[in-house]
Amino acid sequence: MKKTLCAFLLTGCTMAIQAQGLTDTRNSQQTHAHNLPIGATRWTGGFWGDRFNVFASTGIWNMWNTWNNPDLSHGFRNFEVAAGTVKGVHHGPPFHDGDMYKWLEACAAVYAVTKDKKLDELMDQFIQQVALAQRNDGYIHTPVVISERNAGIDSHAGDHTNIGIEIGNDHKKAFASRLNFETYNLGHLMTAGIIHWRATGKKTLFNCAQKAADFLYDFLTNDAAELSRNAICPSHYMGAAEMYRATGNPKYLQLAKGLIAIRDSVKNGEDHNQDRIPFRQQYEAMGHAVRANYLYAGVADLYAETGEAQLMKNLTAIWDDIIQHKIYIMGGCGALYDGVSPDGTTYDQPSIQQIHQAYGRQFQLPNEAAHNEICAQIGQLLFSWRMFENTADAKYIDNVENELYNGILSGISLDGKRFFYTEALRRTASFPYTMRWPKERQEYISCFCCPPNTLRTLCEAQEYAYAVKSDTLYVNLFGENRLKTDRIDIEQHTAYPYDGQIDLHIHQAKGIHTLMVRMPSWAKSATINGQQATANSYTAVAIDQKKSQTVSINIPLRPRLMESNPLVEENKNQVAIMYGPLVYCLESNDIEGRHHINDIIIPADILLTPVKMTIDGHEVTALEGEALLRQGEAWNNKTLYREITQPATKTAKIRLIPYYAWDNRGKTDMSIWLPLDRTAPVNRQQTAHIAVGQNESLTDAIRQAREMHRLGQASNVTLQLADSATYYIDQPITLRPEDSHLTITGKGTTISGGLNLSVWKREGKLLVADVPEVNGRPIDFRQLWTNGKKAVRARDVADFEQMNRIMTYDKKRQELWIPRQAAQRIAKASHAEMVLHEMWCTSNLRIKSIRYEGDSAAITFHQPEARLQFEHPWPSPMTPDTKHPSPFYLTNAKELIDQPGEWYHDIQTHKLYYMPRQGETASSLKATIPLLETLFRVVGTAEHPVEDITIQGINFSHTTWLRPSTQGHVPLQAGMYLTEAYKLRPQIDRPNNHKLDNQGWLGRAAAAVEIYHGDDISFSDCRFEHLGGSGLDYQIGCQGGRVSQCVFTDIAMNGLVCGSFSPEGLETHRPYKPMDQREVCSMQTIAQSEFYDVTNEDWGCVAIAAGYVNGMNIEHNTIHDISYTGISLGWGWNRNRTCMGNNRVKGNLIYNYAQHMYDCAGIYTLGNQPGTIIEENVVRDIARPSYVHDPAHWFYLYTDEGSSHITLRNNWTPEEKYLKNACGPGNTWENNGPSVSESIKQSAGRTKN
Repeated sequence: MKKTLCAFLLTGCTMAIQAQGLTDTRNSQQTHAHNLPIGATRWTGGFWGDRFNVFASTGIWNMWNTWNNPDLSHGFRNFEVAAGTVKGVHHGPPFHDGDMYKWLEACAAVYAVTKDKKLDELMDQFIQQVALAQRNDGYIHTPVVISERNAGIDSHAGDHTNIGIEIGNDHKKAFASRLNFETYNLGHLMTAGIIHWRATGKKTLFNCAQKAADFLYDFLTNDAAELSRNAICPSHYMGAAEMYRATGNPKYLQLAKGLIAIRDSVKNGEDHNQDRIPFRQQYEAMGHAVRANYLYAGVADLYAETGEAQLMKNLTAIWDDIIQHKIYIMGGCGALYDGVSPDGTTYDQPSIQQIHQAYGRQFQLPNEAAHNEICAQIGQLLFSWRMFENTADAKYIDNVENELYNGILSGISLDGKRFFYTEALRRTASFPYTMRWPKERQEYISCFCCPPNTLRTLCEAQEYAYAVKSDTLYVNLFGENRLKTDRIDIEQHTAYPYDGQIDLHIHQAKGIHTLMVRMPSWAKSATINGQQATANSYTAVAIDQKKSQTVSINIPLRPRLMESNPLVEENKNQVAIMYGPLVYCLESNDIEGRHHINDIIIPADILLTPVKMTIDGHEVTALEGEALLRQGEAWNNKTLYREITQPATKTAKIRLIPYYAWDNRGKTDMSIWLPLDRTAPVNRQQTAHIAVGQNESLTDAIRQAREMHRLGQASNVTLQLADSATYYIDQPITLRPEDSHLTITGKGTTISGGLNLSVWKREGKLLVADVPEVNGRPIDFRQLWTNGKKAVRARDVADFEQMNRIMTYDKKRQELWIPRQAAQRIAKASHAEMVLHEMWCTSNLRIKSIRYEGDSAAITFHQPEARLQFEHPWPSPMTPDTKHPSPFYLTNAKELIDQPGEWYHDIQTHKLYYMPRQGETASSLKATIPLLETLFRVVGTAEHPVEDITIQGINFSHTTWLRPSTQGHVPLQAGMYLTEAYKLRPQIDRPNNHKLDNQGWLGRAAAAVEIYHGDDISFSDCRFEHLGGSGLDYQIGCQGGRVSQCVFTDIAMNGLVCGSFSPEGLETHRPYKPMDQREVCSMQTIAQSEFYDVTNEDWGCVAIAAGYVNGMNIEHNTIHDISYTGISLGWGWNRNRTCMGNNRVKGNLIYNYAQHMYDCAGIYTLGNQPGTIIEENVVRDIARPSYVHDPAHWFYLYTDEGSSHITLRNNWTPEEKYLKNACGPGNTWENNGPSVSESIKQSAGRTKN
């Protein structure tokens, strides 16, 4: 066995790569377009990138576990027994062989993109058994081969050209029954062998496939009649045609012709198998839908090679019959579980023909009783793709797209593990009888043909995105992808299908002069480069061969109410909803009040709002609206008819989800088609406006809006705040789920958490004011603004270049030694603090005691910060032996006031001392102290998020953050403070990661605006300024939301924070992948905003801090004059897969950064983030403070520990000063540095008005 395996592997590894597409029609007579090489197109993120990652990382391997478990499927064990590797008998259905070939094809398609060695080894393991199981004459069907082995028949040696026929005729084993599916299996072997060769360059499986084709050719020659009787689910038609294309051997074309020709000779044929009448007399789709669609695809292949006009007449008529009369809105084919052939029905009872899993009569489309086997949808896709290749007609790709998004993708669960066999358009618990196949996805189905077929088709979806013919490139499908060959390099950037903006960046297109961009049939007002494009057709765009260019496509998306032809009886007066290419459905758990799905009525004027939500870790755009409720008692199965006694006047909110995403949240009722009310609009106000005067309560206004929602008086409410007014608050404003669909708008309007002090007395050089109690208690604060400008909390240095340096520190005694003269200034101060600069963080430490020894002073600190500061190893202070000892400054002592603009608050006497700046007097001074840590809170739950909040034209000002005053502040990174931390000895071994030498648990600072479980919480034209914590914080469970045209300035800590930075209970080096993916912040967009003078107190903070986020888009922002890093993306110091991925940082301008701290970059990453792209940013002008810990340790771009599967490309920097520290696999660096085009350099940053 070892010798055989070595020879097998050697044969596979020495072959050159046959890099062609799924179908290689380059030399076919009639094709107008053909595939590009397999693997040339890959999803780089977005919708299909997310799905491909699930299929590649989970779907394929989970299915292998199914195949490799003899107690479950026996699929792989059958090959092992047939190969003689193990002894045993055959178990399972006869078509499992073909199903495993489909799975192998899925593996090959993934390998073409990923080059995963483990996947390659797994394919070799399977192929070895196939090769050993195949008979010498090329026949392979494990039930027969196993039977032969167990009977002692040696069919694996010698020349037994006709042994299959002999076995079939004499012993009724091979080809004993068409329901043994031998030709079906052999067809999938041929296809898989060709795809595997093209993907890997190995001929191991291809050799088996070619032998199988030779066997069929010999069989056709020797016993055509026997072969014709076994033409069932004819995958071998496509296999034979592709074998001809792969080899150029005309006998395989003859085989393809002969296989179709012999169908005409079948006696007593059936519509069920499409052989009652000769094919060239067929003009309607009939019979078993899988067999039918496979047949039509195979005939389309034959037409491509022969150009026989009659075949095209048949195919066109049949395709039109399907699309116009027999296909479901979601692409389902084969409506009937069981029935009678429409053309075979007569009054002569013996002649009535049974059909099952079949096309029925025109417009015969039941919903809950629909069959719609997934393999039929796949067959329809294969049929439509080949018709496109033969005609270049966009209508065929329209069907391909529909099948991919709706008819096929719905066949697999979002986690890639469970499958449908059939697809109903409706499911209710009250349905009175049980269908043959389950209506919920299952990991293993006894008839397992559809799951591997689904997997292989979806793993190959990228191969349908483009096609080419001569100097013309067809853009068929939209998605975040890259097409790269030796002469073509094109990238697509888009959030399609949930966003209709598509940008095609053409970097290279040698020999391509025309781009043909498809417009879907529903895209009625689409534009290409601003010009109107025609729906359901291709629009030509000329390509400039001399330079790169961008083609901008805009397809407006809106919810569309669809009705069916009234001849579809089940759908009369019902509607389905589509959004872009997606069909939507309603599940019962998305109905407010848990009303029954039968009670929902869609008003014709329903306002459906797109909202982001997460289902099983996958981001979807749902559609929310208000439906009518049928009144009356609940139906039961003992009542057939009854009188309508009440009109539908009550309403309920509903949330529709994409059909592909249903059945991922438990067993619920579901329906695509819903009853329609075409009458006048429901008597309810859609949008209400409430004017809120400057002296009115914001809380009262929000409560009024909430009541309008509750009472059904409005579905959307706008609070109009007074222009240029300031609303002072002493308690945070809180929005809850009941406040959803709210807009708060103003113009130069400020929401302030401040208190103005205007009564001052002079004491020498200082002005003094009494600090009042608020709400019955004394107040404390760490910031002060005088006459609109931030004042300086008293400190011992005015110029940070003059900061003192530490001398040493003692971890055991928790002492820090500094120069005596520095400490003497605060000898009598009771609440002084030290701000200590250490590597990439600054710590705020409350001074407990000072002890003098000679020219030195030992400082101790209060708990808990003392323990944290001295027990945690990173970051740590730098001592003189490093040549760059850590600087520090002392603050918060009256004795330190020596510069105009400095202040001190004595919390014991409630006195505020301030040294006025030039021109400030006791009578003219207006000072503002912050009362609140947070101004505005959005608080929902995972089950009930706050939805659709828009804030426009509001300034959020005047907050503080008091934890450093009560517990100190010892951060780990990006301002995230340690709550417990210590050094580890011995270190922890982490597979695939560096050893871990410390433990840490974290908290985060308060922000002016905090959002918990909020969907689509957006801010535009807002200012976040004069803030003592962070600015805006999407904390947890936030889906969607856009921050645009905003300004973040004068902020003590981070400007904008998004996502988890490790939950409080999770050690921060452990990967964060919550069971409930609704916790993950995803799909936020930060765009066209400006960040400057943020991080002005905690120097280790950043302008934009994104932690465990998914699908975040940070684009065209301007970031400058900040203390440390501009954009920090990711968290965790870990290469393991987490919830992060598919993030995008594009077109940002970052300059004058790192004004206080190094170990930084303009853009910095952590952790494994598949699909993340950092591109077309400009980073320049590093600051040069003298007191950093390592003057050389700064960078423009920095991928830090665990950074994996991140693409960094086309980023302009003055030089290639980058750091790649302890990264994981899969990072791609392309064309970064000073050679990036000038156009990218000029377009970066916030667009200038």
